[in-house]
Formats: sequence, C-alpha cells, structure tokens
Amino acid sequence: KAGKSHLMRGKSARRLRRLEKHDMVDKSDQKRMKRLIPYL
Repeated sequence: KAGKSHLMRGKSARRLRRLEKHDMVDKSDQKRMKRLIPYL
C-alpha cells in the first residue's frame, strides 16, 4: 500500500498499522489493473 513512508506524524498508529498490510486486487479490478500495469 502507498502512503506509509512519509508524513507519518499526521497519521494515527492504527492507520500506519493498516498501511503495513498487503492487499490483493479485487477480482472485478484485475482486468483493469493488468491493462494499467502490463509489465508486472
């Protein structure tokens, strides 16, 4: 997830913990993501 590596003072501890976790792309968005990021 994006957003954990800067401006951390303004974010709550709960928010920072949630940003550490990896998320999966939802099935409905997979086709769109493959088109946006073709080289991964």
